[in-house]
Amino acid sequence: MSEQIEGRNAVLESFRSGKCVDKLFILDGCQDGPVRTIAREARKKDTIINYVAKERLDQLSETGAHQGVIAQVAAYEYASVEDILAKAKEKGYVCVAAGAADDWVNSDWFVQISNEFEEGAVYEAEKGERPWTDQCFVDTMTAWQNLFNDGIFEDGALGVATYPDARDQYFFARKSVFFLTGSWHLGPTSPSNSEIQGTEIGNQGDTIGMCVFPSMSEDGKICGTAGVDTMVAVNKDCKEKEAAMKFVQFMADGDGQQYWVNYLQGAPVSKNISYTGTVDGELQQQSIDEVNSYVSNAVGNRKLSNSEVETAIQVAMQNVAAGADPADELKTVQDVQDAQ
Repeated sequence: MSEQIEGRNAVLESFRSGKCVDKLFILDGCQDGPVRTIAREARKKDTIINYVAKERLDQLSETGAHQGVIAQVAAYEYASVEDILAKAKEKGYVCVAAGAADDWVNSDWFVQISNEFEEGAVYEAEKGERPWTDQCFVDTMTAWQNLFNDGIFEDGALGVATYPDARDQYFFARKSVFFLTGSWHLGPTSPSNSEIQGTEIGNQGDTIGMCVFPSMSEDGKICGTAGVDTMVAVNKDCKEKEAAMKFVQFMADGDGQQYWVNYLQGAPVSKNISYTGTVDGELQQQSIDEVNSYVSNAVGNRKLSNSEVETAIQVAMQNVAAGADPADELKTVQDVQDAQ
């Protein structure tokens, strides 16, 4: 089991003494000097930071004196991606089931990972403030290509859709170790979730967790992205507009949003709403904490506003995955930008 350290001085000393802190839990909204110092040290060590409510800290605390910070020190060393891949192949598993036939998955990945190579560059390029041929984008495309060349994604991933193929034929069928999906897809972390009932995972009683896609940059930086996935609108020809708008309000900032969040199918827009449903275990709680931290600390939007450029990136990613030169493909993206 991992060692748990509580209290500001003790946690800060754990970082400065070189301990391998696996996860750091910080009271959400706490911005005083000592806590900012601890967070800064954590980022230097690429520690996962989860900003959580006081109730969650109280639940985790073993001493009752956490002072708004709890660190969990790993009792083991992490394996490299290469080691995981080798072990997975040895056991006959695919490492990551990816629905790379879906353009939305690919471009979401590109935006997140390019932010890790240089935060904010992708949004500058979209505005025409820098070229798409810059090194950070070449690095992003090269990292994408390596996922195919190194066998981390399944063979034929370019012809596989996320839903239902990658999910059902690989992950739920227990043929892959991981499944590339969105942060909204927390539901299956609950063993009682209807989505996994009748699948091989459900039949075997497996417990699923969710984590952020590993950083592809050398410094290990993680840069989350987020955006609106679900909107409720009223038809212009609606005959009961007042009733419809009451439903919209119910879903947007009323009990309906809480109902939606408790299904673990998306993070709430309101920061005043959090998951209040049943937690089926510590792994599910860790997954909820990690996803909430990822979304709340996002550095930008997961979708680009320029649809023509986004489409050009998606086409380039398909070509790069099939073996095309990353730099050459990025020139085609720049051509689309220049033509506007």
